[in-house]
Amino acid sequence: MSINGTNSVNILDISNADSFMNAQEFTILPTMNPFPGPKFVLVVDNAAVHNRVPMYIMCARFGVILIFLSVYSFDFNPIELLFEVTKKNMESLGCDTEHLRYHLWNAVTAEVACNMFEHCYIPISAMLKARAINGDYAR
Repeated sequence: MSINGTNSVNILDISNADSFMNAQEFTILPTMNPFPGPKFVLVVDNAAVHNRVPMYIMCARFGVILIFLSVYSFDFNPIELLFEVTKKNMESLGCDTEHLRYHLWNAVTAEVACNMFEHCYIPISAMLKARAINGDYAR
């Protein structure tokens, strides 16, 4: 997730660290940019599948800065808000998990994504927010 909205959707078995690392390397990190370009920070929680050393090495290869959230700090992670919105949308429409990918892709606009980041204490400048909303900040 970025201030533009959803970047990629991978539905993985979270007990499988290899599939998570493959998704990172081939799906998520290629959508990011090396420091100091836009989208150069990857924020992850402390899930067991987020193996610190291999993730630091992989992010370094892409020039991306990796930040681990503190334990039990889901309130600082905008993706948790994306999951919450998606779940509510699916419940209100009576959808099952078969439609999860579609709803994750379409859950939020760039404006809502920016608001989610700000709700998680990640400030977004007015200029960046305007660019994201106008679709000018795609990379």
